[in-house]
Amino acid sequence: MKDAKMAVKYQASTVTNFECDNSKIDYKQPFLDGSKLRNSVHALRNNPIRVATLCLALLCALLLAGIIGQSVHYQKVEQDQQNKLTTMSKAKEDLQDQLKVEQRQKRDLETIRNDLEMTNNYFLRRKDQLQTNNNLLTEEKKQLQLSQSQLQASHDGFKKEVEQLKASIDQLQTTKNALFKDKDLLQMQFDLVLKRKNELHVSYDSVTKERDNLQDVFHNVSRTKGELRTSYMKLIEEVEHLQERHNFTAYEKDEAASSHQNLLDEVLKLKEECDTLKIQEDLLTQKFGKAMSNYTEFECNNQTKERERLQKMNEDLTEERSLLQIGVDSLNATLDKTACKMGWRKFESSCFFTSVVKKTWTLAREYCQNKGAELAIITSQEEMRFVNGLYGSNQELWIGLTDQGVEGKWEWVDGTPMTTTFWGNGQPNSHSGRNQDCVEFWHQASGKGKWNDENCKIVQYFICEI
Repeated sequence: MKDAKMAVKYQASTVTNFECDNSKIDYKQPFLDGSKLRNSVHALRNNPIRVATLCLALLCALLLAGIIGQSVHYQKVEQDQQNKLTTMSKAKEDLQDQLKVEQRQKRDLETIRNDLEMTNNYFLRRKDQLQTNNNLLTEEKKQLQLSQSQLQASHDGFKKEVEQLKASIDQLQTTKNALFKDKDLLQMQFDLVLKRKNELHVSYDSVTKERDNLQDVFHNVSRTKGELRTSYMKLIEEVEHLQERHNFTAYEKDEAASSHQNLLDEVLKLKEECDTLKIQEDLLTQKFGKAMSNYTEFECNNQTKERERLQKMNEDLTEERSLLQIGVDSLNATLDKTACKMGWRKFESSCFFTSVVKKTWTLAREYCQNKGAELAIITSQEEMRFVNGLYGSNQELWIGLTDQGVEGKWEWVDGTPMTTTFWGNGQPNSHSGRNQDCVEFWHQASGKGKWNDENCKIVQYFICEI
């Protein structure tokens, strides 16, 4: 295509040049001499072959020049094409090298993509697992928050009850101290009476009569002392009863408060009786003073014996007071010892702890042992009803009964054999041939609950006892 274009250009340039030459000839001819012009024209007309030869020669020269120019042009074009071809070959090699690099990068990227897809799938599975764990933890957190709220409410209630009991104990201590002060005062007065008794001289008949009166009064005082001791024992029983029931329901708390008020009324009555005794003691002192004013030296020896007898009675009363003080101290120690820790529930002489998390039977026992307790040992219907009342409906919890040692030989965690049973219908049965060596407590909406044997590796709630 390029050759054709170049030929056309050459022909056009040849024709143009020829026309230019003719035009030059035509332009030059007018400048010739007239004779020469005429001779040339004439010669040309007479010899047309020379004209054709001349034209042909001119055309050959022009053609040769065109061929030479075209050859030079072709060489230049060929050189340019060769350079372009070399450049293109080099570019091709560069492109092939780049293609290999790109292919290698593509394979690397595919490998990385596959790794990323595997990693993505792994993280998606981990995400699902973490989401499931998060949901479980959220639910457990809600349960723990609910249990914490319940424990906080119980803590506040127990704290108020403890404060009330402390106030009552302080009041009883104040009353006891007042009674001791009154007794010490009576002791001082009694010593004064004994001292004055040796100085009084009254008649024997008056002293004997007054002695009989004093004996009657002493019997009255003894009876009053017995009544006071009986009231004190009742007070101790009421305090123990109050301590046993202070962890029960609000209705029982109201009953305990009523009993506490009764105890306060009883204390007030005892105080009134103490005041009455003081009045009687004052009257007795006055009468005794009158009797001593009539006492005679003739009966001094007899009165000395009477004084010794009264001194012995006073020593007996002092000893009895010491015994009563020991009883009060023992009672206070017993109350301190039998009080349950915060978060534990009192029943009879034991304290129970209800879990808010689920564990296997073995882990539940370890948890209780870390608290200085054991899984609960339930041996009476009263304990069954008490434990049944601690939980909501359709809940199951581990207790301290198992036959892991010998199949079919059920023992409590303290090593004692099972004697009283509260199995559910058809239990124990090792359901579906499973290894069920531990016992769970079945809660019932009404009644006292039931026992069921279950696989020890199942996680569920449990109850500790100390």
